[in-house]
Amino acid sequence: EASVARPSWSTVWARRLRPPPASLSTPAAASCRQRPFLTGWWLARRPSMSPARTRLGILLSLRSTVNILDVNNHAPNITNLPGTWRIAENSSIGSGQVYNLTVQDLDAGQNANVSLTLVSGNDRGWFSIVDGFKLTAASNIDREAPGLAYDSAGNGRVLLVVMATDAGSPTRLSSTGILTVLVGDVNDSPPRFAAGTDNRQYQLAESTSVGSVVVPGFDVLDNDLATTNSFVFSLGVDGNFNETFQITPGGSLKLNKQLSRAAKAQFNLTIYLTDGVFNTSTFITIIVMDSNNNSPVFGSPLYQFFVTENDRSGVTGQLIGQVQADDPDTGLNGKVVYSVGSPSNHRYLLAISENGTVTLNGTLDREANAMLVFSIVASDMGVSPRFTTAELRLTILDINDNQPEFTAPQYVGSVPENSPAGTEVYFLPSLQATDRDADNNSFIEYSIVDSPSLPFVINASTGSLTVAPGASLDREALSSGASFAFTVAAFNSRGQPSTLNRTLVSVVVRLADVNDNAPTFGSGGAGYNFSVSEGAGQFTSVGRVAATDPDAGDNGTVMYFIVSGSDSRFVINISTGEIQLLYPVDRELKDFYLLNVSAVDRGSPALSSFVGVSVVVTDINDVAPTFQPSASTTFVLTEESMGVRVVGRLNATDADFGDNGRVTYFLTDSTALATFNLNASDGLLTTVETVRLDREATPVIRFLAFARDSGAPTSLTGTTEVTVRLSDVNDWSPTFSETEYRVYTLEKTPVNSILMVALATDHDEGPNANLTYSVTGNGSDFVSVEVATGFVRLAKQLTLSELLNRGLVRQNGTGNDTAYTPLVLQLTAFDNPTDDTQPGRNGTAALLIFLNQITDQLPTFSQVNYQFSLAENSSPGSLVGAVNATLSAGSAFSVRYRLLNSNPLFQVDEVKGNITVRLGAQPDRENSSQTPYLVITVMAFTDSTPSRQAFSVVLVTLTDVNDNSPQFAAPSYTFAVVEEPARLPFSVGFVSASDADAGSNAAVFFAILGDTSGLFEVDSGTGKITAVKRLNREAAARYTFQVVAADGGSPVRSTTVGVVVQLEDVNDNPPSLPTLVSANVTEGLPADTLVTMVTASDPDIGLNATVGFRLIQTEVPPMFYLQPDGAGNVSVKTLGKLDYATKSLYNLILIAYDLGNPSLSSTATLSATVQRLDRSVPRFDSTFYNASLPDNLAPGTPVFDIPASSTGVAFNYSLGSSGNANGAFVINSRGR
Repeated sequence: EASVARPSWSTVWARRLRPPPASLSTPAAASCRQRPFLTGWWLARRPSMSPARTRLGILLSLRSTVNILDVNNHAPNITNLPGTWRIAENSSIGSGQVYNLTVQDLDAGQNANVSLTLVSGNDRGWFSIVDGFKLTAASNIDREAPGLAYDSAGNGRVLLVVMATDAGSPTRLSSTGILTVLVGDVNDSPPRFAAGTDNRQYQLAESTSVGSVVVPGFDVLDNDLATTNSFVFSLGVDGNFNETFQITPGGSLKLNKQLSRAAKAQFNLTIYLTDGVFNTSTFITIIVMDSNNNSPVFGSPLYQFFVTENDRSGVTGQLIGQVQADDPDTGLNGKVVYSVGSPSNHRYLLAISENGTVTLNGTLDREANAMLVFSIVASDMGVSPRFTTAELRLTILDINDNQPEFTAPQYVGSVPENSPAGTEVYFLPSLQATDRDADNNSFIEYSIVDSPSLPFVINASTGSLTVAPGASLDREALSSGASFAFTVAAFNSRGQPSTLNRTLVSVVVRLADVNDNAPTFGSGGAGYNFSVSEGAGQFTSVGRVAATDPDAGDNGTVMYFIVSGSDSRFVINISTGEIQLLYPVDRELKDFYLLNVSAVDRGSPALSSFVGVSVVVTDINDVAPTFQPSASTTFVLTEESMGVRVVGRLNATDADFGDNGRVTYFLTDSTALATFNLNASDGLLTTVETVRLDREATPVIRFLAFARDSGAPTSLTGTTEVTVRLSDVNDWSPTFSETEYRVYTLEKTPVNSILMVALATDHDEGPNANLTYSVTGNGSDFVSVEVATGFVRLAKQLTLSELLNRGLVRQNGTGNDTAYTPLVLQLTAFDNPTDDTQPGRNGTAALLIFLNQITDQLPTFSQVNYQFSLAENSSPGSLVGAVNATLSAGSAFSVRYRLLNSNPLFQVDEVKGNITVRLGAQPDRENSSQTPYLVITVMAFTDSTPSRQAFSVVLVTLTDVNDNSPQFAAPSYTFAVVEEPARLPFSVGFVSASDADAGSNAAVFFAILGDTSGLFEVDSGTGKITAVKRLNREAAARYTFQVVAADGGSPVRSTTVGVVVQLEDVNDNPPSLPTLVSANVTEGLPADTLVTMVTASDPDIGLNATVGFRLIQTEVPPMFYLQPDGAGNVSVKTLGKLDYATKSLYNLILIAYDLGNPSLSSTATLSATVQRLDRSVPRFDSTFYNASLPDNLAPGTPVFDIPASSTGVAFNYSLGSSGNANGAFVINSRGR
């Protein structure tokens, strides 16, 4: 038994094989293309061997390879079919046009060897397959070949069936595919004329007009497509006599010149055609035919016949007359027949026989048509008939068969009052009657029926109604409604037969008003008196004026205008006469206005009257009392003892009136009340009797004073700051800082050495505190004092011997304790008042000079006086300088140092003599209690017993340190300047600053910060601010920047201050108006119609920006007026109805002006175009008609003829249902 082990394709072979001979089966299909061979092992064992034993060993194994052979089981497939191949006709072998066929066969070897053949569609042998798979043209391809199919685009279509066959054995497999070959057209066929075109004959009348089309086109055949052809026709020269014909490129044959059969009766023409490649031609013959070229001619262009209206003698066939027309042609072309051409609605009335006899069919009404005009036609009977016309006028003769008729059922006329005799009354429609008959049969006469007292007469012939001689027509005097009603008769008296029946009509004559009365004010010309509060708001009613006019309509319609005196503060209602406040009034500026008001009627020409209107502006308490000067008041008062003294007088005014302007004065500050009395009525300021004013205690007294008006219910108050400066009285004596000065010095101290500095103070000021010094006493010759500074110096050398000899000192003690009493002198400080009335004062102090002898044991300073400089603000411990004293050589003692008169600022090192700033002290040059220089007396002493002493005066000068920033005199600055200064630069104001330092540290320089516009500059030294560029309040009303004050120290110290420059308005801008304002207004609209609204703006403020308006118009009377709203807007309105026919364009000048001083203005041209009323809309001549009718009138009786009119548009009448009870009235299409 054998089995397969590890087959390479286990799904193909069976796992178990039978005993030899062994065979192999394939339960699954094998494909040689997927795997061309299989490999496996044969295993052999005994059949009796169990599987377990089989695992122990294999008796026999063999490797085997099986090759899979192909079976022809796949048909070849042409993968790119079906498909389409486009090829141009006339393509042939070698044209390069190839269609590559793609074939696939899944078999292998010979079974996949495929060949292609054309099995269908190549009947014409146009195609062949070369190189196995290339389809090419085998012969010339012709799209126009007979029987060839075409697609919608005209391409020839060939369906080729291609078969693919393999070489399999024993059976060959095959498949087919379809290739659609589209054969594109090429211009390869010549054009040809269609059958019947060649040698064709055409007949053409010699009367044919030039330009006529003889042959619209020729039928042409061409097997090619139209898209490949470009046909062009031309005409041969031969046979085309005198270029009589021409042909268009498209083949339309036209007559180029007029035909004449006599000149040439036949044309033989050659027509050429080309398609751009091929040419062809054809021949045609044109025969010129004779024409009917003569028209009949009437014997007369006008025939006139007559017939009587309503003549029934021959209702049908009544002979009217005879017409005659001749035609020189022969035959039918010369035979004439007659007909009636027009008018079409009356053609039936006439009949014309072949011989020209004219007869009437029916009767005629002359009132319908007094004459009928016919166009009669004479025609020949030619093929193309010719005709001519003549006019036939048929006049209908009148008979008297109609009565007079008025043109309207009632007449309403008008005549101006005050018209003189003979003035005609105007009627619309005119008072007129008509008679439809003619001549005497239509003669009408008129008369007034039963009204003998009328102020009118009527013309019997014309019906014209005129004012009777001596009649006086005054509309305002009539009580009958200003009209007359009466009856007019119209009758016919000359007709045959005569008819005397009258026709009556109602007539109303109204007296039209004439503008013969001017408006009259109700005040009787005495004028009007009004008042208005200055606090009244805009459009507050001030009062009303009223005028009446007895005239009517526009003549009695009154308009009101303010002619002058309003200063643009008031407006008046044009219709009611109410005067209103347009802009606020200020009594303090103007308390009275006298207006000149006119009342104008709307008549033409207009009449007017005038009246004066006084307007008193009543006061309100709107102004607070104002002090002069307003900001502050300064008084100077000498300090003195107690008692009542006059300080000065405060003055406040109030621009209000009465109690509102009555001022009382008062104080509120408790200190001020304790010091001063303020008279409530006159503002006199005095001191309180028990108060003593001391300048040295309070040099300046500031307080607020108030002025209150007496307004009710609320009073207003003004304030001012009062400054009382006390002038000095020399009431203080100089005072030395010490009552006794002790000075220590040595014998033989050099002359001019400084012993001390005497300093005194005086609480007075000015000359009263300007001190000088002197020294007196026995021995004063030894010293001198500088009068102004108080420096005390040695005037001559001091010796004890001289002092003892002169008894100025005495010895005090013996031995080593020997001492001497001091030289006692007196220092005096004097003030120096310049006022002779004030005596000078002085103060004294004792000067004790202690003199020590020079001995061997006495310390000796290296300098009699020392002068040091110290920067202010030096810190504690800072070295001021060093003094040095020595003993004689060989001395066993040492020198120590001490400051006499304990000094709060300095200390001295006891051993070294270094003078330093004391702990906790800080020298300050600017401190008023410290002098610019400091005097220190240093004592040098020995450590012996008794101690020996020496003295030296040290002067310390405090040098300035830049420790103070500049300080502005005010926390901020506000300047008010007018805009647009006349010239630049313009001074705005000053800022000032000071610096407590000294020298360059106290030098102050100014600069501007934050003014990026460069409008302002500041003088660096003086602080003067100037404007260097144009200042325009309308661009910026307020400028804010900072000024910095910097000193000259190092480092620089600076301070800034805010500056506000407020611009006060100048009237430098006129109101702004559009230069041209155009408006349209329809004619006929009532008065007060708004034409347009115009807005003016003014960038100024206050009165400078308050705008008023004026209108300049040349028309008399004026047709427009202005109505401002007080907010810069003004309405332009009509004063009456505008008439397009009278004037269609008004050019007005509108002026806008401000209330500044001086006032500025601007103008605008106002063009008002009057638009024509749409007269195509029907309009009645009157809005009301009335008539009185008798009872029992028959239906159809005329009542009214209501005239209406429109322009160019037909219209119809109709009656509304309202008021027409039971349909009692109807109206026809003509308004009757």
